[in-house]
Amino acid sequence: MGLKRGEFNMVVHWRYHILRKLIVCGTFAVIFALVFTACAAPPASAPEPSPLVELSRAVRDVSYHLNSNIPAGRMIAFVNVQSGSAELSNFIIDDLIANAVTDRIFTVVDRQRLDYIRAEQNIQLSGEVDDETARSIGSFLGAHTIVSGRVSSFGGYFRLTIRALDVETAEVQGQYNRVIGTERAMTALMGSVPQWLAAAQVQATQPVQTPTLAAQAVQPPVAQALVQAPPAAPPAPVIVQAPEDPPAPITFRIGDIGPAGGIIFFDQGNHSGGWRWLEAAPVAMETAAPWGHTSGALGRGGINTIRATTSREIGAGQTNTQNIMRFFNQHGGGFGLAVQIADEFEINGFDDWFLPSLDELSFMFGNLHRRGLGGFRSEWYYSSTIISMGTTGWYGPGRINFANGEPGQEYSVQQRHRIRAIRRF
Repeated sequence: MGLKRGEFNMVVHWRYHILRKLIVCGTFAVIFALVFTACAAPPASAPEPSPLVELSRAVRDVSYHLNSNIPAGRMIAFVNVQSGSAELSNFIIDDLIANAVTDRIFTVVDRQRLDYIRAEQNIQLSGEVDDETARSIGSFLGAHTIVSGRVSSFGGYFRLTIRALDVETAEVQGQYNRVIGTERAMTALMGSVPQWLAAAQVQATQPVQTPTLAAQAVQPPVAQALVQAPPAAPPAPVIVQAPEDPPAPITFRIGDIGPAGGIIFFDQGNHSGGWRWLEAAPVAMETAAPWGHTSGALGRGGINTIRATTSREIGAGQTNTQNIMRFFNQHGGGFGLAVQIADEFEINGFDDWFLPSLDELSFMFGNLHRRGLGGFRSEWYYSSTIISMGTTGWYGPGRINFANGEPGQEYSVQQRHRIRAIRRF
């Protein structure tokens, strides 16, 4: 028996009304569930930066600090970063060197030369190096500034400390401290917990489990004692290795080969004035040249003018050369003359050469030539000292005859004599 038309329409309308309510209710239910889930779920934590990226950023900031605090044009040696991990120390020093080369503000001592010195002195890149040894290394390499650092652990974090030290004066030119990551991040960087950190950490003891309140309520005293966890085993002993003795400072004896490939001829016994040893250039760099011109500003008249800016003492050769070069540059330059030739020497990466003072030249004769060392000739050698010519009122460059060690002065400044440049460190 079929439905009438009006009844059919009523049934359809009723079903549509029910379906719409179900859809609306279902939609509200889904929205409520999503909102509840979003509120109940803990907020997603931001991913931690890669430890390598974080460390590189810190080293970049160190380089900016060095660029701002160390005079431009200096030669810098990145000596060591104490960390207990050779990989970590290499990473930091390589980044520092790369930044310095890219920035072009300093001249960087070649890494191979520095590694050679470390091998000779048994110095670890990641080990401890005291200031005196670091300055000796820097002086040996001809550096003006040495940079060293340390990675230390405190409170679950790591701190990078980098310090720049003036080789000559021991003045701290800059120090930068930076927290560079958590123990987890640095462990990821180094691959494992470094030994120095493991020795410093105290292992936590196992927590003692206690029965719940319900268990305490229903268990008799004897049973309660049985369910309690046994006391934790004592922590494993921590073995702390004694620190290695610091490496012995670099030292030289008369006749030793110097850092630039020359030969050591004088040792003043300490680093007074920022240097200790004098090194004569290799024999291959020896030449002959005039000291001045026949006439004019760079002739005998000019020499009389600058005589007061020179002296003969040990340690005076560098200042003599600088003062004479200043005068030469004010009068067209001293191209082809003895002082300028010595000043422009560059040997094995070292460019800090100068013409020796008269006393320095005398020690070269006594400590080297008389002992058959240095490849000198038995001829006259020029110094950077200007001395008196007796009662004439004129002055001339001091010289020494290496045939017998006799000192004297040269009246004809255009006369060619031997020159051997030296450096101090």
